[in-house]
Amino acid sequence: MDHSLDPELAAVATALPAMDLSGLDSAREHERLVVSHLPQYESRIPLSVHDVAVPLAQNGVEVPIRLYEPAASSDSTARMEAGRRLLQV
Repeated sequence: MDHSLDPELAAVATALPAMDLSGLDSAREHERLVVSHLPQYESRIPLSVHDVAVPLAQNGVEVPIRLYEPAASSDSTARMEAGRRLLQV
């Protein structure tokens, strides 16, 4: 399969280091290196973060879920419960 690039992008692509993504370990290490150079995310609005465990209906195993919502939300408990029921479908 021929992958043609825009000439401007092709010039940048040749300057990039070669990446060995053939193995899971090397792909994960590459991802860690890339992500470590990104700025830390800062939300434009204050957030409320909740870690909850959602039981799977099939086998009862709990899946950890992180919920983000605006901190000014007044009814977060009801929304978390509704989301939990939605995820159990």
